[in-house]
Amino acid sequence: MRRFGLFLLLCFVASAQNAVRIQGHKAPVLKARGIAFKDLNKNGKLDPYEDWRLPVEKRVADLVSRMRLEEKAGLMIHSSLMGFTGPGGVVLDAPPPPKPGAPAFVPPQRDGVIPLDRPNPAELILKRNVRWILVRPTAGEAAEVTAKFHNGLQEVAEGSRLGIPLAISTDPRHSGRGQGPAVISQWPDQLGLGAIRDAGTTREFGHIAAEELRAMGIRVILGPMADTASEPRWNRISGTFGEDAETNSELVAAYIEGFQGKQIGPDSVLCVTKHFPGDGPVKGGLDPHNDYGRWQVYPGNNFDHHLIPFQAALRAGTGAIMPGYAIPEGTDTVGMSFSKVIVTDLLRGKFKFDGLVITDWLRNMPWGVETLSEKQRQARLVEAGIDQIGGDNDPKYIIELVREGAVKESRLDESVRRVLRPMFAMGLFENPYADPAATKLMVAKKEFVDAGYRAQQKSIVLVRNLMKRNYTRTLPLQGRPKVFVVNFNRETAAGYGEV
Repeated sequence: MRRFGLFLLLCFVASAQNAVRIQGHKAPVLKARGIAFKDLNKNGKLDPYEDWRLPVEKRVADLVSRMRLEEKAGLMIHSSLMGFTGPGGVVLDAPPPPKPGAPAFVPPQRDGVIPLDRPNPAELILKRNVRWILVRPTAGEAAEVTAKFHNGLQEVAEGSRLGIPLAISTDPRHSGRGQGPAVISQWPDQLGLGAIRDAGTTREFGHIAAEELRAMGIRVILGPMADTASEPRWNRISGTFGEDAETNSELVAAYIEGFQGKQIGPDSVLCVTKHFPGDGPVKGGLDPHNDYGRWQVYPGNNFDHHLIPFQAALRAGTGAIMPGYAIPEGTDTVGMSFSKVIVTDLLRGKFKFDGLVITDWLRNMPWGVETLSEKQRQARLVEAGIDQIGGDNDPKYIIELVREGAVKESRLDESVRRVLRPMFAMGLFENPYADPAATKLMVAKKEFVDAGYRAQQKSIVLVRNLMKRNYTRTLPLQGRPKVFVVNFNRETAAGYGEV
């Protein structure tokens, strides 16, 4: 993608309390009494939303008053983007052709689900007005290349009518897998941090991981998982802190403090705590990404027990909450993001959460609303109290719902305000750009890599090999132990013991 008229101005403005760094690539820089501001809408004057001296709420209110319906709807989409990174991090208009013999990308499909298209970055940002984007990097991509690509995306956004920047998000990417050289410091999975059982280590991880992500231009992480792993057959236990709700609470709070700090500001990476109100008690251990695993159950009437870590996340100031996929049995008949009982009554009402609520990537998981059209499903999400639809890339249905009178534009304004507040607080309107030269020095630097390695060592758990009176040592197992299997190949299991 060509870059037009690139210019760069760095200005450090000292005030009594802070220094604001202004960096513009497409928007002119205004001077007022010797102080620099970005003229984001290019009208030659300082508007309230461009004035970093004003309180966040005043800036939000001013910007919302200037936005068109299409721009508001775009802020309610949290898209995914991959495959548009060119050599050195240049932003491509189209993904490069697959390598010879590589399988072509085929989006997942399900009956009653309209497959997503794949807009290029300019289409996504300028025509569809999407500003929150989960960027999935190419495997092994150097950190400075990632930073350059993100800068290219930010330039596209800065050149738009109002110059609203991007909030670039990521799934957790610091888990140590031991596969090749580390692009970023490598740490235990959440479960490994849970095994260490030390809030200080988890907080250190959050702080270091946030520094590395910020250096690459990433300001939102889709984590932590605050789910309590009460179902041992569940396939996502490694992404949780474990089975103890109280330990989870302590570590969830430490994780958020590490990434965000005490409050959301210029040094924060915003946390999206998931999967409210708790994805651990999946029915039969089955994954709710699949239709046969669509139910969430709470044996022993333990619904409130799974809320404990989420309450800790709210106290720690998590910037966002992500509901789960599944249908909470006995509470509602639809998936959690579609549920007004879960989002509005419980999260907004009982727990007084007025932050951002983002759906999981659920387009292919419309549990409980399979008979509705995609437009009707999105209407149901908005009615439930959702602010952003995750994993989608087109706000057209939200726009149509407003124009048809099915959704009031004032309802969009509520969500847009929640979306914009952390963007202003994190300073994205002043400087959303990374410094690729600094990125190369910051990401995976030795002290960060060493800290991650120490945490991996601490997370190793020794299974004690007890020997009691009249009993032989438990491990290693002797002879042909009896093995009970369900939904597992019996011939394979027979290789390990008597089925």
